[in-house]
Formats: sequence, structure tokens, C-alpha cells
Amino acid sequence: MIGELIDHYRVLELVGRGAMGVVYKALDVNLDRAVAIKVMSAEARTDPNFVERFRQEARVQAALNHPNVALLFDYLIHDGAPVAVMEFIDGESLEQLIRRRGAIPAHEAMPIFKQALLGVAAAHRAGIVHRDLKPANLMLTKDAIVKVMDFGIAKRQGVTGATKASTSIGSPLYMAPEQILGRPVDCRTDIYALGITLYELLAGQRPFNSRGKAEYLVLDAHVNQLPEPPTVYRYGIPRPIVDAVMRSPRTPTRASRAPMTSCAPCPMYPRPTRPHHARVHPTRWRPRLRRRCREIRSPRASPAARWPSSTAPRRGTRHTTR
Repeated sequence: MIGELIDHYRVLELVGRGAMGVVYKALDVNLDRAVAIKVMSAEARTDPNFVERFRQEARVQAALNHPNVALLFDYLIHDGAPVAVMEFIDGESLEQLIRRRGAIPAHEAMPIFKQALLGVAAAHRAGIVHRDLKPANLMLTKDAIVKVMDFGIAKRQGVTGATKASTSIGSPLYMAPEQILGRPVDCRTDIYALGITLYELLAGQRPFNSRGKAEYLVLDAHVNQLPEPPTVYRYGIPRPIVDAVMRSPRTPTRASRAPMTSCAPCPMYPRPTRPHHARVHPTRWRPRLRRRCREIRSPRASPAARWPSSTAPRRGTRHTTR
């Protein structure tokens, strides 16, 4: 197919192969720009479910317009094969980045991961659950921009498509417990996969020590076990980041799984709010705190002001301060 002209797209080179099709780099001869075209394979074309899923992927991706989501330009039929024309991303996946560098320091990993959160949050606001989030489906361009890709098994909330809600489908190493058990999924399923992805970015390997394990053992661990913190494999990760990573895989049940703030607001999982009177304005207590510190440091301050009543020195005794 190299060198052929599909509509007004000239195929230049092979990029990769997937379960449903082949991806090529092509040139849009009208606009003189590089694009990626995904051509459905002949084997997948014989299955109506695969054809419907391919069309559904194009529709879902076309409904999203966000800087951190790969754009869909066109959808057409060429010699009986469905073809999706997408944005060509010149870079590498997070999976390739981890394989090349190992664990990524937190100060580099968090800006990358934040962009992935923004792209997934845009899908959630549109009522779309990706269901297959993993480092291989997150591309990092040469300009350090993250693009969420591969909406092949994405699902719209309230819409029954080629894959039913009760179907266990996805990447086993990143599947949430409810996804493994074939239960209904929502955006919290993607939050779980994002937590596993961030874990792998920071630690250089997936939780549950999945290398070399049988697939059913990994799936059982996702459902019934709690992972070790990433600091077991990588020292020096800040504690707040570790807490954020462990927030999603720590709770196997969706009902108690805490959302990451970048994925909210979501119509399926709204962000919790506080009443206005519970908010503390910083400028109201800082001057009083500074004034109290000056009084305590003052040499003329009384012992009662220097120490609390329970620890103030008794009269006639010596108390040495460092």
C-alpha cells in the first residue's frame, strides 16, 4: 500500500499494526500536511462487530476537540475498507518513554500526567469513558504535549454499542476491578487506570509486581489486593504525590474510590464542594499569626505568653531554652 493514493492522502510509510487495522503515515496532498491513516484489516472487516467498533471509535474521537486528545480529520471507505484519518503525532508513547528511561522523576512526570488528566477530563465531560487507558495509548510529542489516543473500546454513557457495559474488555494490567468483573463502568474506571499509569511513571514498573506473573494472578490482585506504594521501588517521591497515586488503586470498590481533581467535574462523578462559610481566607489569620509570633519572641513577654499554661515554668525554678 506504500505509495498508493487513498482519496487525497498519499501513503508514505508503515507506522504500526493493531488488533483491528494498520496505521500508516500519509501526506494530505491538498493541504500538504502529514496525517496518520488507520485502515481496517481484511480479517477484521469480516466481523460486523469490529466494523461497528471501528466506526464508533471514529465518532467518539470526532466528538472531542481538545489539545490533549488526538484529532480526527476524516472518515471514509476505500475499496470496502473503513479508513480513519487522524492527526499525525511525531513523538513516542509513555510506554516507550518508561522503557527508555525507567522511572521518571516526579518533577518531570507530574506535568506530563497533568496533560493526560486534562485530555481524559474532556472526554468525561462529553460522557465518554475511554476504558483502555495505559501508557501505550498516551503519546508525548517532541514539543512535550501529551495526546490521548485509541478510543477503540470507548463507551458513551447511556448508549449500547458494539461492546456492552457488562463485557470484560480492556488491557488486563490496567483494568479496574469492576471492569475485570464485567460490571458497569463509568469515569471512575478511567481514574483507576490513570492511577496505575502514574504509578508506573514514578516507579518504573506496574504495581502488584506484574512482571512474569500469569494474567489471572494479576487480575486477582487488582480485585482483591492492595498495591505497595511506589516508594518501595523508587526513593524520593514526595508524600503528597504518593498519596494521590495510592488514592485510586487503594480502594477496589468504585463507591469509595476518590476522584482525581483534574477529572472533575464529571456528570457521572461530580466534584465534592464545601459551603462558603467553611472556606478560610488566608489574609484573615496570617496577620494575627505574625503578631502572636512577635509577642512570643519578645524579651518582655511574660512566661504565660511564652509557653502554654501546662508547660509554663513554675516560679522559683530555672527553665533553659535553646
